[in-house]
Amino acid sequence: MSFPGKTTCASAMLLGALVLVVTTSTLSANQLSLKKGTPIKLILATPLSSAGAKIGDPVEFRTAEDVKIGNVVVLPAGSQGRGFVANVESGKLFGAGKLDVYIGTVTAPSGLRIPVYGSCEAATTNGEAVLTEGTAATAEVDLDIPFDSGSVTAASDVQKTDASDPAKTPPGQM
Repeated sequence: MSFPGKTTCASAMLLGALVLVVTTSTLSANQLSLKKGTPIKLILATPLSSAGAKIGDPVEFRTAEDVKIGNVVVLPAGSQGRGFVANVESGKLFGAGKLDVYIGTVTAPSGLRIPVYGSCEAATTNGEAVLTEGTAATAEVDLDIPFDSGSVTAASDVQKTDASDPAKTPPGQM
């Protein structure tokens, strides 16, 4: 059985594949990649206590320092990170409080939400567990994230920030 246009379809697919290869190689020359497993230091921006927290409550973090690829800053200090309360046990029940927070994303200045994985926890044998504002945490990038080198700022052009002190962070970076 013969199908008219079968050769044309195969030729079009081959041409499409060649265009894709040429386009991809052109783009990769201008791209940087934030590699899977890259650690990101964070500080807690939402204070929590096992007395009032509920599973699913949103939790905010800020990057503690610039995240760079070579000398290019892809996540400036103060970039927003988000997570949620994954487990909570009130200290009222058995006298031992516990609080677990899952960290799921960090947002780049472009608005891109970068998937990360990490956790932050507190436990006590007597009373409520507490995570105070400024508590340090680390998350890791969950998959390779490409950045166009034209959409990020070189490290020498970034205004220095101190994410541990909101008063020292320029407007628009918190």
